[in-house]
Amino acid sequence: MTNDPLDAPRHYLILRPDSSEAAIAAALAGAEVACAALDTVGLDAAAIERAVQRLMPPLQAQDVAFLLTDGAGLALVQPLVSKLDADGLHLSDPAAYASVRKALGKDRIIGLFCADSRHEAMEAAEAGADYVAFTPDVETIQVWAETMLVPCVSWDTPADAVEAVSAAGVEFVARRV
Repeated sequence: MTNDPLDAPRHYLILRPDSSEAAIAAALAGAEVACAALDTVGLDAAAIERAVQRLMPPLQAQDVAFLLTDGAGLALVQPLVSKLDADGLHLSDPAAYASVRKALGKDRIIGLFCADSRHEAMEAAEAGADYVAFTPDVETIQVWAETMLVPCVSWDTPADAVEAVSAAGVEFVARRV
């Protein structure tokens, strides 16, 4: 990574259903935001739908891709991606990728959280994942950024780790809003 602002990672917002419009607006004003994902952990279908109806339109109006996470369970969330016209799905189980891609098709974004496993990430990339996400581990991100073409996300990155993962070459920094 150079000091060129064009090399700076783009931001990826991890949203809660109660994320405020003000916090989202501040995030959009403070950095280039490429993507947002609704963290669905603990939500039922009705709560997910309400959150998507509130959060997705203003983000998509700013050309920010809107994804759901599979935290509430893949069986619940996967059909909601199409029903609610979300841009894609962030998976926590790489083994689910093939069936999810088949169900959602090639036009939706599917990213995979691989923790610190470069092996799982390589398998996901070979299978066609649009991105892989790692914990904010500098070494894992640096090796990935230097050797692979599929973009990587530093997932749930604390503020004090942003500079280090950026220097390691991460393409996207995901932070909670």
